[in-house]
Amino acid sequence: MADLNNSISGEPSVSKFQELKFVFPEIVAATAVSFLSISVGLGTAYSAILIPQLSAAQRNKELDAITLTETEGVWFTSSVALVMPFAGVIAGVLTDNLGRLRVLQMSTLPQFIGWVIIATASNTWMLFAGRLVTGFAGALVIVPSMVYVSEISSPKIRGALQSISSTFYNAGLLTTYLKGWFLSWRVIAWLAVAYSVISLLCVLFIPESSVWLLKKGKSGDAQKSFEWFTKYRQKYESETLNESPQLQNMEIIKEEPFSLKTRIRWTLKQFALPTGYKPFLIMAALMVIQEFSGAHVIMMNAVIFFEGIGTNFDPYLASVYMATMRVGMAVTQIWLMRRFNRRALLMVSCVGMTICMIISAVYTKWIQDGSTTRNWVPLCMLILYFMFFTGLISIPLVVTTEVFPLPIRGLASNLISAILYIMLFGALQSFYPLYNALGGLSGVQYFYGLVSAVGFIFVFLFLPETHNKDLWVIERYFLHNTMYFSMKGKHLIPCH
Repeated sequence: MADLNNSISGEPSVSKFQELKFVFPEIVAATAVSFLSISVGLGTAYSAILIPQLSAAQRNKELDAITLTETEGVWFTSSVALVMPFAGVIAGVLTDNLGRLRVLQMSTLPQFIGWVIIATASNTWMLFAGRLVTGFAGALVIVPSMVYVSEISSPKIRGALQSISSTFYNAGLLTTYLKGWFLSWRVIAWLAVAYSVISLLCVLFIPESSVWLLKKGKSGDAQKSFEWFTKYRQKYESETLNESPQLQNMEIIKEEPFSLKTRIRWTLKQFALPTGYKPFLIMAALMVIQEFSGAHVIMMNAVIFFEGIGTNFDPYLASVYMATMRVGMAVTQIWLMRRFNRRALLMVSCVGMTICMIISAVYTKWIQDGSTTRNWVPLCMLILYFMFFTGLISIPLVVTTEVFPLPIRGLASNLISAILYIMLFGALQSFYPLYNALGGLSGVQYFYGLVSAVGFIFVFLFLPETHNKDLWVIERYFLHNTMYFSMKGKHLIPCH
């Protein structure tokens, strides 16, 4: 959709209420697709409550307890990341060929099946099977929902709307930790089944992205979609569908070949262009930094990690506090993403993570050595660390859906998500080797703090600013620029 200030021309100024009404359909659609992320958050946190509950059941010699060894526990935690890269590639192909919304609708079926398998599991293999299926479903949600929101939203509120997904994701984390405090893992799995049904209802009654519809030659449906999103501002704006800034490169799309062999060659050619490979390399590197900064490792082993840092605080309650902080920051970020630049937010995020993790590492070591009784410090630092991590977990996904040209946006974004999942798997699998090699949790925390510091340097040097930029303008930036501070043609990146 066009920028609101550009679309309301030749008319008297409108009130804030009218401006909100103009973008209300965008808010509804973005909220609907973002709700699906609550199941992704639930899946992320689920291992943190399942493994301790199974361990307790084994210690208590309960008759129906499922045996899960330490090695199996590590693989259960990381197995979701093992399947997601393949699912991400599949999601990329489906997103560009079947549509952003159709893929989101399809994702609810494996989500439903996976959680039913887990809820009814009678052995370890059923737990793993359900985990893999829900992981596959999660990969069908994350990037397609972000791509959809990026294409239906006005530049001024695009970042804010894309941050709604992070809010629901963190709500999924919080509700899982809360439920794990007083509910069994089976009951939590059955509740997740209900979420999948609600998710399907959310995405049944909103239109597909007009950008994708036009790409597929469905001009009639595209016009209907455009009218649905602009129905409250049509009498104020003179812009038509074909004049929308997101469609400035539609002539390129119409030339896209149809034979499979030529289409593959054409797609590879798009990745070989500066507008393809530059954002791909930048975003891939940022995903490596995101995962090896340690936050997902801690989230997926939250109870175990909080027990290991030396605090006497209830680890389940500590996990709840951590998730509550993240939900609060995710909501705050909706406002921050509209007011501040992406680069500034990411750099603050990396600096805050570095400081908090280093302080936590120092005190964890002192507690282990008996040099201090302030065992509350690592806990507080880790909770603050997760507050800052909200930026590093969500902003790269937002930027990923903004930096690629339309013809390869769906595929490229999902390939980046596949790299993210591979790095997540590597980070989870490396936790215990790092633990042994670096002398315990304090050494691991030093490592995570160092990676966060590298993240600051990388963002400072390479990440372009996309805040308040039209998507076609961001694409043009990569034709002439790689490092941000050697940027040529700054006039090509106008702000709204």
